[in-house]
Amino acid sequence: MPKPNDLFATLLIRCLRMLLIVLFLAAVSVSHAQYQDLEITGGKTKIDLPFRYTNGFIVVPVVFENWFPLNFIFDTGAEHTILSQREITDLLQLEYRRRFTLIGSDLSREFYAYLVSGINLQAGSVLAKNRSILVLEEDYLRFEDYTGVEIHGILGADFFRRFVVEIDYRRQVITLYDPREFEKPERGFTSATATFRKSKPYVFPEVTLRQGDTSTLKLLLDTGAALPLLINTDSDPGLVLPERVIPSNLGAGLGGFLRGYQGKVSSLEIPPYQFSSVVTSYQEIMLGTAIDSNRLDQRNGILGNEILRRFTVILDYVREEVYLKPNKNYDDEFKVDRSGMLVIATGPGLRDFLIYSVIEGSPAYEAGLKPGDEIRRINWVPVSFLTLSSIINRLQKPSGKRVRIVVRRDNERIKTSFLLRELI
Repeated sequence: MPKPNDLFATLLIRCLRMLLIVLFLAAVSVSHAQYQDLEITGGKTKIDLPFRYTNGFIVVPVVFENWFPLNFIFDTGAEHTILSQREITDLLQLEYRRRFTLIGSDLSREFYAYLVSGINLQAGSVLAKNRSILVLEEDYLRFEDYTGVEIHGILGADFFRRFVVEIDYRRQVITLYDPREFEKPERGFTSATATFRKSKPYVFPEVTLRQGDTSTLKLLLDTGAALPLLINTDSDPGLVLPERVIPSNLGAGLGGFLRGYQGKVSSLEIPPYQFSSVVTSYQEIMLGTAIDSNRLDQRNGILGNEILRRFTVILDYVREEVYLKPNKNYDDEFKVDRSGMLVIATGPGLRDFLIYSVIEGSPAYEAGLKPGDEIRRINWVPVSFLTLSSIINRLQKPSGKRVRIVVRRDNERIKTSFLLRELI
């Protein structure tokens, strides 16, 4: 498939980012009495960072080295900040201090990154000075295929862990509070049972699995995951696949798309909040072979943005507390693909839309569509008027909705249609 090589036309964002970094970085003092490597303009104690919520990801504009305007994913599931495009640091002739081994999203293959020090990153009024970041040796991630926007890296906890962080999904604003000035929220907020490890937050919801069995799961609260819930099936003997699942691409990650299954759990409860029939991804991580469960902090899975966006979320990194307040998205239905095909964006400006995979027996499969087909029209609308997000929305319409589609395959124009239906 085409792969754009433009400096600013690649990379990153995850639909499920199971990125595990095997490395050790020198610890930075988390004392909030003084921040020698952090500058906040105007002496503010509260800073608003506008973001763009797109295809399930929080995208924050960042100025890299006082020069490059880039897009980074705001990722509470990542311990460190990562630049995915080595071309930028090559252009600036920055020194690569050390090479690290990374474990891919399938938790078996190895990839590589370099440690680069002395980097300045600015997001809004916050200037992080002389920081150490990881730079991927190659463009392994390519999350722009999945999201349809240009992404250049991950903004990890090393950037924001000294603050109290409030994520307002409705207003699309992240507010960073000086923890010395922050007061415990009261009206409308509920404290969730939580713990923090390596600057990553974990929560403990009650999940009702098949046959009515209820388990308390340890889930990474991950704003880098564009899904409601992911369960690692081999993290506990009781975490088995439901009877009705489909093979699925769980999202993009280090080294390509993750394979697994998609189904539903009966309910998920973070007292006093409860959700029914939650769309759930299932992944086997093969503990005891390529990876030790301790490296995943003994977690059972991930709680992603499709749950979190229903709340205003406060993460108090200093006191290790999590607060939730429902917003107007709280009662939204969980969106799910009803076509059986995965569409990606590629080409110049990410304006070409290709069918990446098709589930056997699905409506798209029965209509004769194949991986590699280039979409030209959907329901009479040319793709020049569409975005990846708008295409995905059309494939999530209610069952019975007819989708008329025109694709190009080997210079042949093919016209077909199918009815959407429930797959899980």
